[in-house]
Amino acid sequence: MEVRVQYQNGVLFEATARSRRVLCNQPLSNRGTDQGMTPREFLLTPLATCAGYYAAEYLRARKLPVAGAWSGRQAPGGRRPGR
Repeated sequence: MEVRVQYQNGVLFEATARSRRVLCNQPLSNRGTDQGMTPREFLLTPLATCAGYYAAEYLRARKLPVAGAWSGRQAPGGRRPGR
């Protein structure tokens, strides 16, 4: 597995894996252009998608409806987290 992250400009980065491309950026309020998720949002995304995937597989295996199922994660944090 390989993921490549390429600096674009300002606070914008492009990540590629296989033939997929996603942008990582900051909101306008933090010098970004809001073209993609922030790094912290990317950090939570695999946790939520992993939980969602296994929940959907659990429902499918038991022939229960999957439509409308969702998964989410929330993390505390302020506008300017400590560095």
